[in-house]
Amino acid sequence: MRKSEAGSTVAAERALRLLRLLAGNGEIRLTELSRELGLPHSTTHRLLATLRQEGFALQDSVSRRYVAGPGMWELGWLLDPHGLRLAARPHLTALAAEFGESVQLVVLQGRYVEFLDGVESDRLVKHGTRLGRPLPSHLVSAGKAMLARLPEPMVDRLYPEEELITMTPASVRTKSALLGQLRLARERGYATNIGETEPEVCAVGAAVVDRYGRARCGLVVAGPDNRLLPEDLPVVGERVADHARLIAEELRFADVTDRLR
Repeated sequence: MRKSEAGSTVAAERALRLLRLLAGNGEIRLTELSRELGLPHSTTHRLLATLRQEGFALQDSVSRRYVAGPGMWELGWLLDPHGLRLAARPHLTALAAEFGESVQLVVLQGRYVEFLDGVESDRLVKHGTRLGRPLPSHLVSAGKAMLARLPEPMVDRLYPEEELITMTPASVRTKSALLGQLRLARERGYATNIGETEPEVCAVGAAVVDRYGRARCGLVVAGPDNRLLPEDLPVVGERVADHARLIAEELRFADVTDRLR
């Protein structure tokens, strides 16, 4: 093995060990990380700087401690589907009863969302659950809400090209347009999907966010566009966002702050 290859291998091993330490702890100090890795503070700090740049680590601006970043969630490293399902189920049921439409629980897996759970509408004409059927994150309402929580470098890495995959004529087609939708989702607290995955179907989704600003999962309310009208989506969006916050509180993910960056 050449010297450069050996150096790259050592750096990769150190980065992976650091990721495991971040994944296995809540907040942890630089000195603790250096001690666990057996590395000088300067070397550990350089590794952390790279992980922060790529969205895999965050630092609290007050305590200066580090935590796992949203990149971990994107890869599914810290995912606990069973716990999320258990906490979210009453809220899925409540939203389905309130709006008479199907409600789903999703998680972000990079450029796709995975459907973990769902409650179908009792109505004859309805939007069914999508369990076991991944869909492009940038077309699903809750997928957009979760993407909006990622650092911009991570979004750039997920979508390096300007042209995006589409499913219907209404699908968002370009990265520039998607970034505009993500900005709007951050402002509103929810995102929409108007015929982007299926014609004549509208959906609104919100992210369940932990206190570090990381999206743990998302909620979606979806139905036919002759019942779930575009002008109704703001009201539905606010209610979905309310339930997303309640799930976060129940899982002790609340107290979202911008102290971490």
